[in-house]
Amino acid sequence: MIDLNAKAPSATVTIETSDITAVVDTNVLLDIFSCRDLFEEFESSGAGTDDGKLDEPRLVQLARARESMVLAMYFDRISATTFSLHHEALVLLERVSPPQPSDFFTTFTTLLIHFVKDYLLPRWRITMPTEPGVECSNAADAALLAFAKEHRVPLITNEGYRPSGIVVEKLRKDAIDAGVPVFTPREFCARKINEVDEMDSFFTRFEELGYRYLEDHRRRFGPGNVGTNLDTLFGYYRMVLTGKVEGRDAPIRISFA
Repeated sequence: MIDLNAKAPSATVTIETSDITAVVDTNVLLDIFSCRDLFEEFESSGAGTDDGKLDEPRLVQLARARESMVLAMYFDRISATTFSLHHEALVLLERVSPPQPSDFFTTFTTLLIHFVKDYLLPRWRITMPTEPGVECSNAADAALLAFAKEHRVPLITNEGYRPSGIVVEKLRKDAIDAGVPVFTPREFCARKINEVDEMDSFFTRFEELGYRYLEDHRRRFGPGNVGTNLDTLFGYYRMVLTGKVEGRDAPIRISFA
């Protein structure tokens, strides 16, 4: 397997499967690294509405993003090594954020991956197969489940996440039937992390390391809008993790708990 934390081909290392903490479904990676749908939903409907109430589909989306980000913080805290699929992740990321230089959401996804992952969550090692493969959808689910079962590691997915609770269906049901421990991000982190402390640390690192990233980016690529984009990204995480939105006195609801 390849280690996506490697900064250059010469730094690529082989990861032993015995080091794997968990298998992470593509839907969790998308909830961490792609903000397009969430931004569009809030722009069109309003995290800033007077009563701050969101309909259930939007609240599900926000809750999933929050819980998946807490999972990412936990992975960083324990220096976890996780396994995911290369092809499906890239296909879906390009679908929600097509590779167009001037596209706002492509820029944001780039920041999420290269700044948030590399600067703020550097101890979390995301591994993928050396041969990327072409699995998507059901084939990807089967590949993830097979890996988890073979290597006796838990599977983390947001499959079946509903306002009423977790529905046992699709990948989650298949994992249970196969005897593979399966969790949502929230379930996997339960009682293992102090969320408030981790979020405070995350925002502190964001403010401190944002300047370093900004300087490095401008040195390599010249002046641009990256400073403004970092400010917007900070506001996005403030909304997702704490429910606080600029211009609102009261926070919005961010979970079903």
